[in-house]
Amino acid sequence: PPGSLDLDDGFHYQSYEDYEEIGIHIAYPYKFLSSHSLIDELFKRVCTLYVCPNIDLISSKYATNLCSFLKNKNRYAISLILKIKDNQLIDYQVKETTIYVRYNYHYDQFDELISNYQKNFKKDEHEHAYVSFLRTTKAFFKLEKIDSHSLVEQWMIFMNKTMASLLIKNPVLNNVIVRVHRS
Repeated sequence: PPGSLDLDDGFHYQSYEDYEEIGIHIAYPYKFLSSHSLIDELFKRVCTLYVCPNIDLISSKYATNLCSFLKNKNRYAISLILKIKDNQLIDYQVKETTIYVRYNYHYDQFDELISNYQKNFKKDEHEHAYVSFLRTTKAFFKLEKIDSHSLVEQWMIFMNKTMASLLIKNPVLNNVIVRVHRS
């Protein structure tokens, strides 16, 4: 929402001659805290409790500032980098990254940006990356309509499923806990 500082997910989109690249980035506070000898802070709690007021997994100093994806900042992330061709996934990679955050959009702002772009420009003109990202998302997930909420929802579910699958397949891990949502 507008004014939020707890920004823990982000995306990038890049079009190449042979494929499109979509990056899904999740904040990685563990990396920040461990690199600053603050890892004990993370292990004081196991989750955020959504009560009034919330009891956060990590101090708001980290969640809303030092680890948050704030504009014009470098931040640690776990990233899922996808290569898509003809609306099909052809390859992916999971890696620790340091990302530079160029923009912070809230949902309504992003929807307005897309709407204004589509109203003011012809279809045959060069598209902005965010329009291409939206169009690719719509085609990849076979959605009839798309907005900022469904874009974030679809990619976050995709990342969560991909990460859960990788954790389950990892021979070193034998007690993976996966939260399942039934539709």
